[in-house]
Amino acid sequence: MKKIIFLFFIVFIFNNLSAQDSSKIIVPLEIGNKWQYMYEYYNGGYSSEYSLFERSIYRDTIINGKRYYFFWKSQPTRYDYNSNKLLIYFNGEEKQIMDFNTPEDSSFDYFNVATGYYQSQQVFKEIKKVISDSMQTTSIHVFYSLDSEGYWFANKYGLSSYFDLWRGPGGRGSSSSYELLRAIIYDSTGNYTYYTDTNRCNIKNYSYEQLYNSNAKFKANIDHGLNSTYRWFNFVDNCLVEYFYQKGEIKTDTLEFFLNKIDYFIFENYLALNTNLLNQGYKLYYRIVAKDKSLIPVYTYTEFTLANYNPTLDANDINEFKINYSLEQNYPNPFNPVSTIKYAIEKPFNVVIKIFDVLGNEITKLIDEPKERGYYSVDFDASKLASGIYYYSLQAGDFHSVKKMVLLK
Repeated sequence: MKKIIFLFFIVFIFNNLSAQDSSKIIVPLEIGNKWQYMYEYYNGGYSSEYSLFERSIYRDTIINGKRYYFFWKSQPTRYDYNSNKLLIYFNGEEKQIMDFNTPEDSSFDYFNVATGYYQSQQVFKEIKKVISDSMQTTSIHVFYSLDSEGYWFANKYGLSSYFDLWRGPGGRGSSSSYELLRAIIYDSTGNYTYYTDTNRCNIKNYSYEQLYNSNAKFKANIDHGLNSTYRWFNFVDNCLVEYFYQKGEIKTDTLEFFLNKIDYFIFENYLALNTNLLNQGYKLYYRIVAKDKSLIPVYTYTEFTLANYNPTLDANDINEFKINYSLEQNYPNPFNPVSTIKYAIEKPFNVVIKIFDVLGNEITKLIDEPKERGYYSVDFDASKLASGIYYYSLQAGDFHSVKKMVLLK
């Protein structure tokens, strides 16, 4: 499919790094390099969907004495430092994909893998924000009869952003775009640089509530610095509570348990208190830990807080915690080839989770078994499926929910 064909060879190659100035390399590559993008899918003028997408270099090869890299099942591709060009090995010959020497508004011969022919391609230069830097980028815009693609390159980062636009006969179409958020770039010595920003989780408030003498509820309200930039996407990955009991100099091991996400920003869960220790004079201390979805996760911590304990609290004060039926968006999405689907069951029921293609044909049945009340997750392996849009459904009693996911190889 031409809307993803360019992705098959966007691989950034460099050789003899020890003899090169890494700050001048537009497309730095080594095995292990990884890029994290914000993926936005715009469905024909109705709404946008955001998700994180990662690309990495995992394999290389030598052809005619030159090192080429594979990325996302691409054509063998290399970046030539001396000529400042991006090249691919296609049907036994080296083809030019990008000439970074081309002045702004001038053109170069671009090899279009979709057509198998060279075409004249104009180059654009513009200042764009890449992660936390404002810098000059070099871009090309490739046009087809109704569709178009655009690719932006930035020094030291490689491919900083790209988009696909598809138009139907009536003019209305869909688009997808990718903006670089973070990158891990290795050098030839095996050392890496992690490029990121200062955004992290913000634990806005949290609470501890003793429900009765052997149970307590923990709750936290957590935001992230990037949530306001990309609406409807939450960069908070998970939240947990670390806790221990202490009496004087005697301290237990620190334990932890996860809080469940019950709303966009709200996490909560319940803990059975160790009343044996508490009634011996031990005190309970806890803190909230929030993890974000960065390539290298960033953790945010509160200070350890003393939890009040009332041994005479009446058991009639119990407020049984609620679990509502839910089917969460798979993560990661887009994905390749494995993605995790999380869901919650309010009452004991037989649970059925199915996968469908875009035409509604059932692909597989992930789950068909009784489940007790609680929170669950299941992994979906799509290694044998082709790239495209798929749907997954959850059926539990009268509850039914369907969500869309994107497999991108």
